[in-house]
Amino acid sequence: MEEAEKLNFIFRNEIIGIYHIGSNSVPGLKAKPIIDMMPVVKDINLVDTFNLEM
Repeated sequence: MEEAEKLNFIFRNEIIGIYHIGSNSVPGLKAKPIIDMMPVVKDINLVDTFNLEM
């Protein structure tokens, strides 16, 4: 998934995992054209330091 690769590049070693959630993660289920992702990071307090890169 291209979006996950971008997040991995930006957050580097801070990323623990990226999960695809939401309706379009279920095969065959009608879904909106938006990908819902949940990145999990080591320290939530550091996330704002990546705002410029995001």
